[in-house]
Amino acid sequence: MAGVVADENSTEERYFVELFDETLELNRGEVSDDALSNAVVETIAVFNEGPSNSCAVEHFRTPAQLWAYFYRFSPISAGLARNRMLQAIRNSEEFRMFLKRPSLEVLSIGSGPGSDLIGLCSVLYEKGDFQKLNLTLVDNNKHWKSLFESMIQVTREGVYGNASSLFNDKEISSSFIWATALRTDDYLEALRKADIVWMKGLLSILRTDSSRHTVINDVASSMRARSLLVVIDSPSYLNFENVQMLRQVYSMEERKYHFSEPSITFYYPGLCRNSNQIITVLAKE
Repeated sequence: MAGVVADENSTEERYFVELFDETLELNRGEVSDDALSNAVVETIAVFNEGPSNSCAVEHFRTPAQLWAYFYRFSPISAGLARNRMLQAIRNSEEFRMFLKRPSLEVLSIGSGPGSDLIGLCSVLYEKGDFQKLNLTLVDNNKHWKSLFESMIQVTREGVYGNASSLFNDKEISSSFIWATALRTDDYLEALRKADIVWMKGLLSILRTDSSRHTVINDVASSMRARSLLVVIDSPSYLNFENVQMLRQVYSMEERKYHFSEPSITFYYPGLCRNSNQIITVLAKE
């Protein structure tokens, strides 16, 4: 059984690489190979300065900057999301049962182009039991919108494993909300409607523990009762003890994730391969 699961994961990861490569090649426009490689190197340099400023809007404005980030981090974002979601579903009956419903509203907060949502869709095709899915991505960088929409279109029109199958078999809608503050009307409405509030990597790019606590409390206070908050992030920032509105459903032990699938098109120095981010699932009481 372990070998079968490993083969399935490897197959899905290969589809992720193909999907993101196709999205990049179809939509990069006049961005040259050299410009992409240079932008990848610059992005790595920004991340090496520390996570708290790594995803600031000023670092991702030009097409080269945006597509360099998309190239380097999309495969591992999708692969990690799939891996961590499967861990949570296998180990939490409450989480498994939550996914059995006629429709599902997912709000992703601050995940850039939303590549991790492809990993989520991959899992939902296997484990979900619904007919309608609405994916809403909210971010403070409006430039991610075109990449998100391009990725969704390629997923919907292509044959890229579970994610494409989900778009073909279910009624799927998607939208992008540009929100420069946590209190914009569109964002708050989406938050109140969400069954799952999805936060991957958001806490680690905030500058202080105080700002992390504020974001979690603001999100929790606006979530509707019996909805879930799914957080995938570094163990260093997964502290929810002081958020009394949330009950822990599942939290995994620390474990490294390695993305091993090779890239189709290589832009120096290549794809990001490793992450220590883990998953925590919390319920709004």
